[in-house]
Amino acid sequence: MFEEKISDLLSRLCYFGRNTCKKTSWTDFKPGRRYSTCENFWNRSRQIILGFLWQINKIEDELKKVEDAMKHKRRREKWMWAALILSWKYMYLIM
Repeated sequence: MFEEKISDLLSRLCYFGRNTCKKTSWTDFKPGRRYSTCENFWNRSRQIILGFLWQINKIEDELKKVEDAMKHKRRREKWMWAALILSWKYMYLIM
């Protein structure tokens, strides 16, 4: 019984002998995961910020892909208009 109380007490202490608390992970890699950490540990804000930065980078990459596709589409459209105008001029010269 005494050993159970000691193990229970040790499970509530961090490596440095401070009390631990339960927190929830908000990263994209393991969202909702519960873990114990020191009450004074500041890593939680860093995890959240890194998760937001990862999401922003992902969105910016997708935006870059869309912009490249739009540039390609505009370039193709210009060539099509040029071909259409040249064909009209050619038809006008023939008639």
